[in-house]
Amino acid sequence: MQQYSLSLERQLGSDWVASISYLGNKATHFRTGYELNPAIYTGPGATTKNTQARRSLTQLKPTWGPTMAPLL
Repeated sequence: MQQYSLSLERQLGSDWVASISYLGNKATHFRTGYELNPAIYTGPGATTKNTQARRSLTQLKPTWGPTMAPLL
């Protein structure tokens, strides 16, 4: 991650000041994650309260699936 800034100020006369600034950042080689254990939308009954029950690993293996949280 790189962050940089550049600011220039110049006094114009005795009462005026001009200033210009540039801010920037650059990021490379960051992992783009996607969830490996998503909660699957199952229709109108899907709420935040049953998110864990709707996760893919819970549906595949109901015994140990609920012990897995969201995986990135």
